[in-house]
Amino acid sequence: MPRGTVAAATRRSTCARRRHRLGDPRYRRREARCGESRRGGHRPASGARGDGKRERERCVSRHSRRLGGRCRRDVRHGSRESRRPRPRSGRVSPARTVAHFRNARRRGNYHAGRTRGPRRVFGAGARCRRPHRAFGLGSPHPDRVTHRFFVDEEIPDNPVLRGERAHQIANVLRLRPGEVIILVRNGMEASVELQDVNDRETHGRVIQRCASEAELPFNLTLALPLLKGDHDEEVVEAVTQLGVRTIVPFVSARSVVRSLSSAKRQRWQRIAREAAETARRGRVPAIVELREWGNLFEVLNEGALIAWEGEPVRRLQDALPRGDLSIIIGPEGGIGPEEIQLAREHGAITVSLGPRNLRSETAAIGCVAQALALLS
Repeated sequence: MPRGTVAAATRRSTCARRRHRLGDPRYRRREARCGESRRGGHRPASGARGDGKRERERCVSRHSRRLGGRCRRDVRHGSRESRRPRPRSGRVSPARTVAHFRNARRRGNYHAGRTRGPRRVFGAGARCRRPHRAFGLGSPHPDRVTHRFFVDEEIPDNPVLRGERAHQIANVLRLRPGEVIILVRNGMEASVELQDVNDRETHGRVIQRCASEAELPFNLTLALPLLKGDHDEEVVEAVTQLGVRTIVPFVSARSVVRSLSSAKRQRWQRIAREAAETARRGRVPAIVELREWGNLFEVLNEGALIAWEGEPVRRLQDALPRGDLSIIIGPEGGIGPEEIQLAREHGAITVSLGPRNLRSETAAIGCVAQALALLS
């Protein structure tokens, strides 16, 4: 017989006998066990034993037996009173414990979560309860929160917003007549006071026009290679917030991804629009059609800068022009010597970003940020 078989069987039988929540019969008093055996489990009324003469049955708790002690506890709360299990409706899961006790204290039960005392009961008179804030966002301050929307058409004196913009204003932002929004188009901003708000058409009135102060005084173009996964989308979002005005996707000889679908290009445009709204810019960057390396320089400024790991001497700060700027970032596989020779024939300049080899998305964001810091 394997070792420990008898002990395991004993433990299983003991656990089975404890299911009635009154403890193992062998831990009861001897008189109670003898009385049960003689009467077949029937117990007389309380008067048969005499008032106050029945001793409470006790058992050894599992924790004390596990530690080797003989600490006893009551099996029943009182004479002839069976132990009642705690109702399941009163139990609180650990995930809801904090919110449950907080809401209980708001209702007046200040003992929730601390002691098991009785719930506090208020009288019929007036209560002295401190008011608590309702859940959700409060009303926005007009001087600190002003929502901005890019539009494609000219902004008239009495603009009308329809479709997605009207739904966002009425149902998502829950703006009301009298509040002010800003409509932006091509670097110009118009402050519009809302007059009639609904999810189909939202009418307003222009109260002020001005030029955007968040745009750069020069054009910054980024030639971005197609990258694997969503790394190129991260670059589009970051450089839009930095101030890039035009993004030119391209493929070269060592590019891993070689196609840009119309759906992905529209997604880039949507990401750029949202990033421009976040950065409070005055225009959305333009994303042009996909280019090959041979015709890439037709849409770039003369003297474009190429971040190339093979450049040993010239640094970025030594080649920055005083005017419009174009930056080219290589793909995951890098830029070949033949492509560098073709770029130099078109007037491009190779620069180094340091002695470390950077990923394409890191080089794009870092190069744009460093160039803006040096030109500001």
